[in-house]
Amino acid sequence: MFFRWNLCIWLLFGCILLASIGGGESFFRFRGRRYRGDPEKRSPVIFVPGDGGSQVDAKLDKPDVVHYICQKHTKDFFNIWLNLELLVPLVIDCWIDNVKLYYDNVTRTTSNSPGVTTRIPGWGTAETVEWLDPSHASAGSYFKDIGNALASVDYVRNVSIRGAPYDFRKAPNENTQWFVDFKVLIEETYALNENQPVTLVAHSMVVQCPWSSCSNRRAPGRTNTLRALLHSPAPGGSAKP
Repeated sequence: MFFRWNLCIWLLFGCILLASIGGGESFFRFRGRRYRGDPEKRSPVIFVPGDGGSQVDAKLDKPDVVHYICQKHTKDFFNIWLNLELLVPLVIDCWIDNVKLYYDNVTRTTSNSPGVTTRIPGWGTAETVEWLDPSHASAGSYFKDIGNALASVDYVRNVSIRGAPYDFRKAPNENTQWFVDFKVLIEETYALNENQPVTLVAHSMVVQCPWSSCSNRRAPGRTNTLRALLHSPAPGGSAKP
């Protein structure tokens, strides 16, 4: 469903590349600029998930439901993506009504079903993009294998392995705050790891977004905070935009 094996095959190459930094060439190119970090230190990594690659939580206070077994009210937020228990017959009707969006053709924006509030948990952490299912059911693993491979060569989760989840149901024009927060996350991760330029590990269609938002990360007189963009599989045969 999430092309996990395809993702792992491509990105494990990236892990090998990252692990070999100390003995390799002292710079990599990002948009034609030289890598200026310490070649003896590893570049921190930010996972940027593709469509369907972020957990989604919901809180309900609905005026009505599509089936008598569906909940109308919840006290707290609960996970709706990915929660395999919600995808069984009959219950899936409740899930569809909770996760769907309504599109306004005038404003060109979307909204949740009435009475549904959603949030994207785990900003900046690796957990919610390594596992789409908080219960760690095997079907919900995503960047988990890549995270484990990096951790095995002394990367540290939430320090040198981080994540940038987002509401994948919405188009980029509705995720403008994500781009602002993403740039802050890159700079924060750069500073947290002794000013080592950051490597972005992106999947699927989202490859278009971090590249376009971060290609100008180096302002005049400033150190480049990005080292590389690793992506798989991207549209156009994994071609860099």
